[in-house]
Amino acid sequence: MTIWPEGKAVLELMGQFGGGFDPGVRHEDVIWGRCYDSQKNGASVTLLDCTASYTVNFGLGFPLVRYSGRYTLIGIHILSDIDPAFFRALVHIDALTAWCPSDTVKTVHKEGEITVSVDTRRGEESVVSSVELDGGLVLRLKKGASYSSDQTKCTIERETMLEVLKEGLCIRDLVSVVRRFEEFLAFAILKPLEHSRIVLFSEQEVQVFDDEKKYYHPIELVIKSNSIIRTTEYKPHTFLFNYKDVAPDFKPMFLKYYTNPSIKQIWSNMMASLEWSPLFTSNDFLIVAQAVDGFSLRFRKESSFLDQLKALREEFEGVSKMTLTEGDLLPVRDSRNYYSHILKIEEKEKRNALDGMALYEITEKLRILLFCCLLSFLGMDNARINNMMNNCHNSILPMG
Repeated sequence: MTIWPEGKAVLELMGQFGGGFDPGVRHEDVIWGRCYDSQKNGASVTLLDCTASYTVNFGLGFPLVRYSGRYTLIGIHILSDIDPAFFRALVHIDALTAWCPSDTVKTVHKEGEITVSVDTRRGEESVVSSVELDGGLVLRLKKGASYSSDQTKCTIERETMLEVLKEGLCIRDLVSVVRRFEEFLAFAILKPLEHSRIVLFSEQEVQVFDDEKKYYHPIELVIKSNSIIRTTEYKPHTFLFNYKDVAPDFKPMFLKYYTNPSIKQIWSNMMASLEWSPLFTSNDFLIVAQAVDGFSLRFRKESSFLDQLKALREEFEGVSKMTLTEGDLLPVRDSRNYYSHILKIEEKEKRNALDGMALYEITEKLRILLFCCLLSFLGMDNARINNMMNNCHNSILPMG
């Protein structure tokens, strides 16, 4: 079995489960095994939702079978992604530490010496914020620190993690809530992101000592990464807002986003507009235009698309970086209609539909309007939206 750096897990077998050879078997719900390398020391391994491919050599008399798993768990055997085997998960997200920095490591500089103190508390004192969701699910932002040393060096690292708590937590629910949190955080930092590591804890994998203290063995969940998301350095001055900017409001903001199904598709379009692409197309414009249209239809007074654009532009007129002009509105409407319905080419000029650089520039303006809409949905007034955007030094926003 090989797990690639991007999280892709492949199990290669000489032969097929059950003996014989049946090329019709293309899927296995669950595969159990054990890993006997020097690091894992006989750890249980579970592959979930596996797709098979075959290489047949008739001279050998058996096939080579490769199973690609959707999820890989190292440290436990479970039956499926809905098996309620867990009660806690720690999710490591690099961007989260930059967005909500941990204060667990402090340094004091004096003449001739530097003193470093590391806060290693892991209980309630380490909780930055907590949000109670449906079904007994709890999300917590937790600050932490790690320390290691040898004869020549010492390494100290601070981190802010996402903790997920629920009795009877299953993989499907965990992955769903983690992805929702990642999408919320992506809007805050204006960049798609994903976790770097997920560690789970289960009552099935526990060691009880003589003094009744319990040690829960960590279980790693490996998921194939999104190839669209590129590794990057996170710079707080490029974020739309940092945790400190919304600390008192973080819980109600996240609940508004998480509990309202009407915002999901609009948020999804916003996420798609943040994805890096080497080529701009009319689809990039449509993603933003449809999100603005959908927001107005679902959260404002329903009317024609042009009237909706006028109303939203007037609503956020006090936001200095919202530079969509009155003269931009007709081209936005006509371009949306032209590209949505793939009208005849000769209709483009007649309908004031834009293309090329003009379409790109108006898409950038329209996306700022979409950001205003989403910030308003989260509870921000115009003064606060204006302040956030003016303090954000990101190339997505126009220079002041």
